[in-house]
Amino acid sequence: MTDITDLVDIENGRLAGDMFTDEDIYQQELEKVWKRAWCFLAHDSQIPSKGDFFQTYIGEDPVMVVRQKDGSVKAFLNQCRHRGMRICRVDSGKAKAFTCSFHGWSYDLDGKLKNIPRQADTYPADFDNDRYNAVAVPQLVNYKGFWFGTWDKDAPDREEYLGSAKYALDGYIDRWDEGMEVVSFNRWVLPNNWKFMAEQPTSDMQHSEITHVSAATVLNKASDATARTLRGENPTGRQFFSDYGHSRGCRTHQLTTPTTSRSQT
Repeated sequence: MTDITDLVDIENGRLAGDMFTDEDIYQQELEKVWKRAWCFLAHDSQIPSKGDFFQTYIGEDPVMVVRQKDGSVKAFLNQCRHRGMRICRVDSGKAKAFTCSFHGWSYDLDGKLKNIPRQADTYPADFDNDRYNAVAVPQLVNYKGFWFGTWDKDAPDREEYLGSAKYALDGYIDRWDEGMEVVSFNRWVLPNNWKFMAEQPTSDMQHSEITHVSAATVLNKASDATARTLRGENPTGRQFFSDYGHSRGCRTHQLTTPTTSRSQT
């Protein structure tokens, strides 16, 4: 097992590159971080009506988030209990049930095993379908429209887990009276692990004025305003790190980008 004690040198502000690419470190993180942490799974706007579903991940575990017939939400492992195939093979949509494309086991919207082809002829009479329901995410909560889940039955309460990061999250979510709406999502395939992407918004604010200059130009409709918009006349910012590993970076100078009453992410 790779020793991780010297990967981060806080005193000198240095990180070992292995933390972004080492496979053994990544496997340790899947076990010690992703199986224990509260993870964002979906937003209410992605599953507004009964039967709406969205497929996402906790670590490398594929997870289905589904709006139930009574309006509640359930989340479960997107994996058939027979041979481990995906119960659903599309990213999002609307369904009345889910059927594995391998042997036809079908599951209800809540992940309960509903039907097995030729069950009466090929399975023993005492076969208990309830033993083979999809594996449910044991803890699932809604926080201001955001659904979070964790595999850890003993994980701390979601709000306790947020700690001081709750202030920063609320400051973003509560800015719009009409709430927030997800209109699209993006995926990247990179030759590194999850920390490479997480590091960008939490600790590297300087890249914005270079990497995102074209986006700022479009938003401001004038290239000569780009530098002022991204950096301000006297650019300043803050970063914080809280309990349970939360972190965020943000600017503190006034931007010139127009604001609206509704946020789309």
